[in-house]
Amino acid sequence: MGMIAAMAFAVGTTYTTLADGQEKTDAKVAKIEGKQETIENVVQQIKIDTATMRVEQQHLKEEMQEQQGDIKRILDILEQRNP
Repeated sequence: MGMIAAMAFAVGTTYTTLADGQEKTDAKVAKIEGKQETIENVVQQIKIDTATMRVEQQHLKEEMQEQQGDIKRILDILEQRNP
């Protein structure tokens, strides 16, 4: 009878240790998943910001080209007035 009690105690202790380890593992996994979600959100925001910057950059490029054309026309007019 003592042997059965000792085995039951050992099994119970092992089960408790494993259950505690599983809880810690579950908590760590949940924490990692939370961080992963945060990282994914940050990466998505970076993608959005990058796309916005590209659009703004293209717009600025077009404006600069237009200004260069305007400057060229102004210089042409000035050259025509002062040959």
